[in-house]
Amino acid sequence: MTMHEYLAKVPITRDQIQRKVLDFMHGRNDCALVGAWAVNLYVPLEDERLTADIDLVATNQGVLAELIWAHLVSNFSADFKLMPYADMVRIFFSLKPVVDVVQVPTLPEVNRIEAIPVVTLEELIAMKRKAIADRGHTPKGLTDQADLMRLEMVQEQRRKHA
Repeated sequence: MTMHEYLAKVPITRDQIQRKVLDFMHGRNDCALVGAWAVNLYVPLEDERLTADIDLVATNQGVLAELIWAHLVSNFSADFKLMPYADMVRIFFSLKPVVDVVQVPTLPEVNRIEAIPVVTLEELIAMKRKAIADRGHTPKGLTDQADLMRLEMVQEQRRKHA
């Protein structure tokens, strides 16, 4: 829960929404978790960071986004909005994005963590490098740099123990 949600006495918090989205992803083969949620699954618990939304890649983002939207609507008595953009579909709750589904031609290589498809560590590192190249001098670019540093530390630890 964020301080804003607490102060506004929001009846449905982001963590409740995120839990439902992650539950929905169990066993799926048409999408993969990317972004901060994926980073958090690879880094040590003490290095996790909070994030406001869940980022996914999918081979049919429109269909997947509609399915997630329907899942959220059926689980909460709330108004979720579905907004298509050029290469993604974004799901909003209370004027804030809670899920981004980005279109990809084919899914990257994934690992299954608790039955949730997550891009591999190597794929995630490559994605973070691209994000830094695209938006390196922005606040999100700085977050990408911190994520990349944490992921590379995990990768180095794995090499040492292999």
